[in-house]
Amino acid sequence: MKANIDIGMKINIKTDFKTSIKTAIIMAIKLKKKIRAISFSLLTIFGLSSCGDFPEYTFIQSNDYCAMSFPFAGGVIGRQYVGYFRVISTLQYMDENPSVRILINGPSHIDLEPGSVQKIIINDKVYRPKYISSHVEGQLQLWGPAFLFTDEESKEIFEFIKDGNDFRFIGRVEVGHQYDTDIYNYFYDSESEPFRDCINRLLEPKDLLKLGIER
Repeated sequence: MKANIDIGMKINIKTDFKTSIKTAIIMAIKLKKKIRAISFSLLTIFGLSSCGDFPEYTFIQSNDYCAMSFPFAGGVIGRQYVGYFRVISTLQYMDENPSVRILINGPSHIDLEPGSVQKIIINDKVYRPKYISSHVEGQLQLWGPAFLFTDEESKEIFEFIKDGNDFRFIGRVEVGHQYDTDIYNYFYDSESEPFRDCINRLLEPKDLLKLGIER
């Protein structure tokens, strides 16, 4: 009888220990998100405010693709605007394996140069985008200098984005002035999650007609 009680106590202790560990992990994840959100808020208030009229992120969706653009700056004191980090994806339900393109470019009044973006670190992996002096992005009607990632790199980075990983941009604002900037990943960390909703949105009648499917 005593042996059975001892075994039961051990099982309960083991179960309680596992539950405590699981609870601690969940709390740690929530705390990490809160710290990231606070850090991003402070960055916005104290860092980006020195850039003047710093543009906000933009979200665009069409019948065929979704695009999200995030402006980023370099430096700590006297931060300077660098360009846009853009994620473009076709619709999940329009394409079994949606294509994803990730690139960095700037508006017409900003000319990116070789070295403007030297590397991006996400999930401890380093990516070195290729500089193209004249790139045409038809869907967004953009033309000019850009930094491009390979298809494989774009897919990897996109998965890291979905997992909630933050970014680290390293490059040169101007000759002799390097920047090392941490970027908060808001793509998949919002309550509405517009980008994910766009990619995975349900097919509309016109989409079904395009695919030759009758409702």
